[in-house]
Amino acid sequence: MNFETFFAKIGFRLYSKSRKINRLCLRAEKNIIDGLTEIKSTPKLEEIKSRDLYLGPLTNTHHSHYENIKLLLRVLETRGRLRWLCFRIMPTTFPKSYDYTRLRVLLMILINWKNFSSTVLSRLKTEERANQEDKIVDIYEFTHPDINFKIKKNATYLLGKELSQKINFIEVISLVRNPHTQFILGKLLFWDSMKVMTYLRDRQDFLENSLVTQYLKFFPDFVTEVHRDSKFSFDFHESAHSTFDDISNIGSRSYNSLNNVEIWHQRFIIEGSKWHIIDSTYTPHSKFVAGHWQFMEQVPDTVNHVFIKRPVSKRRKRFTHAILLMGRADENWYHFLLDTLPRYLFMKNIDAKVPVLVRADIPKTSIALIQKVMSRRVVLVAPGDVIAVDTLYFIAARSTVYDSAPPRKVEQVAFSPRTLKRQRSWLLDGISGHLEVTPPEKIFLPRKAKYRNMLNVDQVGRCLDNFGFHSLEIDENFYTRQHIYFSKANLIVSPGGAILANILFMKKGSKIIAMRSWRDSKLNLWKTLAEACDVEYGEVIGIPTYFGRNFLARQHSNFYIPLVLVRKYLKH
Repeated sequence: MNFETFFAKIGFRLYSKSRKINRLCLRAEKNIIDGLTEIKSTPKLEEIKSRDLYLGPLTNTHHSHYENIKLLLRVLETRGRLRWLCFRIMPTTFPKSYDYTRLRVLLMILINWKNFSSTVLSRLKTEERANQEDKIVDIYEFTHPDINFKIKKNATYLLGKELSQKINFIEVISLVRNPHTQFILGKLLFWDSMKVMTYLRDRQDFLENSLVTQYLKFFPDFVTEVHRDSKFSFDFHESAHSTFDDISNIGSRSYNSLNNVEIWHQRFIIEGSKWHIIDSTYTPHSKFVAGHWQFMEQVPDTVNHVFIKRPVSKRRKRFTHAILLMGRADENWYHFLLDTLPRYLFMKNIDAKVPVLVRADIPKTSIALIQKVMSRRVVLVAPGDVIAVDTLYFIAARSTVYDSAPPRKVEQVAFSPRTLKRQRSWLLDGISGHLEVTPPEKIFLPRKAKYRNMLNVDQVGRCLDNFGFHSLEIDENFYTRQHIYFSKANLIVSPGGAILANILFMKKGSKIIAMRSWRDSKLNLWKTLAEACDVEYGEVIGIPTYFGRNFLARQHSNFYIPLVLVRKYLKH
């Protein structure tokens, strides 16, 4: 590596963090342009095309063992693609691929390698082609599979093209033999194409330089990626930082409206070239915002614009009036119940003819709940839909929790006790249903999940049996009646997770005991929720199993609960 390339990498890395033009970047631009003048005198320069991954019809063709390993590595490059293939093509072997840890999925593939190779990998191939007849499967389908999606027998599917997280170039046996490495821009593209893309999108003059444009023709997929997103300024609604209780103080006319807007990806309110942020926890200035990562990247505090991926517009719908009741993470019961549903309390008096927009990809039980408690038309919005609305009604207010550190002097967790009580009454009055048997007063919920999983849950369950607890199986039958179990119980023990959002339904004076890892000690989410609902709170702290460098892996580490602590706590 020569010094100019080394300094260019430092400059681009600094820019990706601060979005401020530095001298090293400007120096890199000059050196790139100077170097590209040699492109006309380089007879060996050849176009490098991307090789995309395709899922084709089942054939008798079998790949070599080496080819199968390469294909598996390609599958792993896009988040959720491996689980999706197992879920779609081998449902009998992988009935719950989305509930398993990644390690467990890989172990099951290893155990069933012969079957996986002949059933899944034999249908995969990498090719340099762009066939208009190919059906595109985007990354959202991998992470949120649509129950209505069916793989057709003779169709070919392009996997992950529209929302690919990585730009894949044809394999280069040796960088020394690759003619592009004599150019600084080529070296930077092979080093980190995403950092280069971030820089070029903000430096239009440099991107449109004739020499740069000419050179980038050798990287067609990169050019597609650069121009795929739309640039938006953004602003925060004046009530975006308010809590629901703050909104309730305004009075009956507490809802907001915007005219002539579009809704992208079920969550972004777009007006022309502006993105309206109605919830401060959605801020692109945070390090991480769940539900946003696949559509946009976070930006430093000094930047007031973002690039949002254009929707894969399957359908366009237009409404004269509509109520927005969609959030960024509604597939999660916690966010749906405590961040999205409360907003409707402030819009119940809007004309009954105005439909309410709800995400189509949330669990069926969540959709059923909405349909029970709302006496108006419910419109299910698919992930690829673009919704145009002449007048959009919504509630501008913060959600209950920031996914990462909030702005200074802002609480990371904030509940609204008055609104929670109103919501509890509204939902319990509107949901009909009963249990065939008297619900137990002492309940243990043996939650098993992909993240923050209590590894010795069976042993804990047997221990709690000795104290008179009744363990409930967490299945669809439970989810349709969860409000009843929580509203009738006097004492509930459960590992921390979205299921504890049901503390909302517990009666005043009842008690919840959360079992969690000490990794979450700073957040105190469930304790704060219990206090807001007048529910007594206790907890048993477990030991995490991951101590590596990855921050998110540490936060979502599985854990063990020492049985001696369980016995000691319950005896008191």
